[in-house]
Amino acid sequence: VLWLDVAAEALRTLMHTPGAAIVIGENVLDPLARGDEDTPLDALVAEALRERPEARAIAVGTRSAERQKSLARAAYFPRLDLVGNGTYANPNQRFIPNADRFDFTWDASVVASWSPTEAFSASSLDSSGLAMGVRVRPGATVLMRTMPA
Repeated sequence: VLWLDVAAEALRTLMHTPGAAIVIGENVLDPLARGDEDTPLDALVAEALRERPEARAIAVGTRSAERQKSLARAAYFPRLDLVGNGTYANPNQRFIPNADRFDFTWDASVVASWSPTEAFSASSLDSSGLAMGVRVRPGATVLMRTMPA
């Protein structure tokens, strides 16, 4: 049937498996593949913790909260910016009198700035980053409690 071939090809495209045979599930009547009998239970539990998406999400969330706090603390301090410009123009407005030719000019500056209002808003961001870390850590604790001992 043509529509079935089109649907199968669309599924292969979505799964990035061109030309692969599409089968439904696995045969649950087949005998189980053995091979982990010699692996210690601690190693299997450690692998399970490493491979769980929840554990990875909690680790990423914790790192994100720590980095967000670090970024918020940066607003407490003054900022130093180096700025440079170059202009190659005809006429170049920095040459007086103007001439019908291309001239190059440049300028550089150092700008020091600090905003007290940014420092106050950083205080609230710092607290919210701390709160985010506090929200993420209980998830790690719950995940560890659900693991078999």
